[in-house]
Amino acid sequence: MDISLQTSDLFNNISAESYNKMMTCFSTSVRSYKSGETICFYDSKNKKVGIVESGKAIVINTFLKGSQTILEYLTTGSIFGEIFYFHSNTENISVVCSADAKVRFIDYTCIIKTCSNACAHHTQLINNMFSMVSQKASQLSEHIDILSRRSIREKLVAYFSIQSSKAKSQTFKMPFSFSVLADYISSDRSAMMREIKKMRDEGIIIINKKTITFNSSIIY
Repeated sequence: MDISLQTSDLFNNISAESYNKMMTCFSTSVRSYKSGETICFYDSKNKKVGIVESGKAIVINTFLKGSQTILEYLTTGSIFGEIFYFHSNTENISVVCSADAKVRFIDYTCIIKTCSNACAHHTQLINNMFSMVSQKASQLSEHIDILSRRSIREKLVAYFSIQSSKAKSQTFKMPFSFSVLADYISSDRSAMMREIKKMRDEGIIIINKKTITFNSSIIY
């Protein structure tokens, strides 16, 4: 069984047999990338959906002066593509490999254009994709909420609150490094680390490597 079928929500409720038929019909391609390598840029010519079969990647928005904001963190099973971003200038958005990765590409038009047979598994695929678009819209809303906060501390508190809520626990594991977190909340790394140290000294957070315990009761 292909790893995409096992890990990506895009193929929920689709059998291995149906999956194999679609992969042949869609003429998909698989590429491997090294950490730090650019996987793709979002532009008007890029109409492919990417599925991370293994490894990790990040979606980055690069500004004219060279500063960057991380829009999304991708892990095994994640999907990405220009179609998922309602952005005024998608040409500034790129996907960069953050750990050696293997990515499968599917032409977007193959997904949305059903064949004359109106296969049930293709209809299921379209439903799955729209569900994932909805999830990405929710994630984007969370990110906008974080970026809208005025101070670094407010951004950190918002981010830690969201992660704690998702984990349903005060203790959760960071999905990425603090360096990446600085880009994600669009803050200077040194200034962010100073604020994190203050929050740790005040007992608001406890840090054990990439595991965070967020004591929200102290600030609320």
